[in-house]
Amino acid sequence: MESNKPALQYSWDSSWLKPYESEWSIFEKFKYANTANMKDILTTFGGEAISAKLSKPIYPSEWVTELSNMNQLSDEKLSDVFGVDFKLIIATQKKTIHILSQPTLRDNLYYCKKCLKYGYHSLFHQFKLVHYCPFHPNEKLLNYCPGCNMAIKYNLSDKTKGFECSCGHTFMNTKENYCLLWNKYKPVPVDQTIIKWLSLVSVEREVLNSFILPKRIDPETKPNLMKYLLSIIDPNNNTKHNLNAHTATANPKVMSQENLSNEYAEVMSIKHYDDRYRIKDKLEKKVFTEIYDSTKLTYNAVSSHLLKTVLRKHKSCIKRFFNFDVDVEPICPYAYAYVHWRKHIEGLYRFQDVDSYRIVNTKLEYNYLNTISKIDYDEMNHVLLEWERLNDYKNEREEVPVKFRCLSATKWVVNHVLYLLIVNHFYNWLKFAGEERHINKGHVYFYHMLPPQYKYKDLPYYLIRVPDKSKSQNSVEMHWWIENDLSKLKYSCPFDTVKKRRHRHTNSDANIFSGYI
Repeated sequence: MESNKPALQYSWDSSWLKPYESEWSIFEKFKYANTANMKDILTTFGGEAISAKLSKPIYPSEWVTELSNMNQLSDEKLSDVFGVDFKLIIATQKKTIHILSQPTLRDNLYYCKKCLKYGYHSLFHQFKLVHYCPFHPNEKLLNYCPGCNMAIKYNLSDKTKGFECSCGHTFMNTKENYCLLWNKYKPVPVDQTIIKWLSLVSVEREVLNSFILPKRIDPETKPNLMKYLLSIIDPNNNTKHNLNAHTATANPKVMSQENLSNEYAEVMSIKHYDDRYRIKDKLEKKVFTEIYDSTKLTYNAVSSHLLKTVLRKHKSCIKRFFNFDVDVEPICPYAYAYVHWRKHIEGLYRFQDVDSYRIVNTKLEYNYLNTISKIDYDEMNHVLLEWERLNDYKNEREEVPVKFRCLSATKWVVNHVLYLLIVNHFYNWLKFAGEERHINKGHVYFYHMLPPQYKYKDLPYYLIRVPDKSKSQNSVEMHWWIENDLSKLKYSCPFDTVKKRRHRHTNSDANIFSGYI
């Protein structure tokens, strides 16, 4: 009786599979060994959903060919051809590498040119925390084809041969027999940071899975991020790698203070939907107002501190900014930065609305999370959503949302993140003004907002650790690392002497025009 097993129809050897190999690499090997294209792979391995799509006279869409949709492939067909539980191996290796609570895998192909010469690509290469090859530490990962300088999507390509760009450039060494090439290559991590990452035990992995990552800082831009994370597990790494690390830990009691669980339970027990919704809306407004008012205190404290330290010698410059004709006077970069920062954070319409020493007494406008910093809504909303999501995940989905049962802890998290954001905004305004970016061909411009490239520039990378009752870890932590300390930058003030401060400029003293952007 003849066997109908698909494995007999294809050229494949399970020894070609290597540790930490990506699904892209495996399918490229299959394509190369069998002269197969994308549609052949989808026909060979596709499940019912893909088979239904391929039965129609249309070209396979990008949705079908994205490697993130590999769950649409048939488990049985993959196992029959590759001789292993394909999905389990990939899932296990991804879990070993990717242990954070938020996505950190790249959309485009990143690769090591030495690895690809042997027809090998690793899941590590797609991990945003890895910038150099773990197997060749001196090889920086590339994200473009050297033949056409174009990025390559991390999906199933439709080239006839594997390991080939659409421009025709071949990545693999085709002069050597591919069977020998794939058999002899043995990828072994030699980078010490990667080795440490792989050696983390389950408890340590669970710790790193408990952190909220910032939304506005792409891990791709932080080459030391893996070292940052490992330094949380082993603080000696901070000294070893000269990391400018900081930690703030809340009092464990903060998780039980301002507990509104009873009020929330009473509201949810109301049977009539309209009444329940209306009263719950009031309770939520109470929570959001508490959070909003706490951020005003934080912002006011930061503003006062800046006036007593960095701006101590420039208070008269700030008054001059309001009271003198800036069209005919030079502008102190510290005054320019402070006024723009205040207007920017508070969302004020006019510079004249900025009070030198007090913030505008604003109130919560809408019934959702908002802070005094109007420009940071997306980042702060992301922090709160992740704070709620991870709390539910770590604490077995408590019936009462964390913002009601742990209001003090929620305010602690929001205000610690806000502090980093608003301080960084001020120093970015100061750097912008100190480098005279506001002056163009002798004209001084006032900005309604900081140019996008400056908004979160040099923001310290931060992480918020969510408590886990099951692990007896009941305190909130915040870790952050300062790479470029903007507070150390010094700029020249045009009124740095008493004589200069007393001198009143006229139109003939300066060639300045003010405009708005």
